[in-house]
Amino acid sequence: MDVNCIFHCRVAGCCGLGVVIGSIASPRGGWFQGGKLIVDTGIAYARLGEAPRAEPLITEGLRRETAGSQRGRALHAYWLATPQFQQGKLDAACLSAALALDLTSAIDSPRVAGHLQEFRRCLTPYARETPVIRFEERMREALR
Repeated sequence: MDVNCIFHCRVAGCCGLGVVIGSIASPRGGWFQGGKLIVDTGIAYARLGEAPRAEPLITEGLRRETAGSQRGRALHAYWLATPQFQQGKLDAACLSAALALDLTSAIDSPRVAGHLQEFRRCLTPYARETPVIRFEERMREALR
């Protein structure tokens, strides 16, 4: 499984490799709250190939994201698909990506859309698997 194909985005420079709850100063000014730090830590673990450590962190970040933040929830759902895919959890990864797709359909976010297109390309070797077929169908419906 080529997991590197979906790791094209950078992780925030302030991201640590431990679970940090609270907030720290951003190098760009302002503060990152606990949920953002948790997700960024999970993303860093995923990028390092430590998917089992990444998945629960990103899941927690998604849980903490407010319902009103559809773009944030869409990004978190996409990033959750990443470690799931790394671990061979194709069903879960496609469900997480579909959640990101559903949330993206209500907003206009080229960033999320680009991530989902990249994820879709990573699924190519698994095109005949049922979860991938369902995800592809949802992508086609969303693009209509």
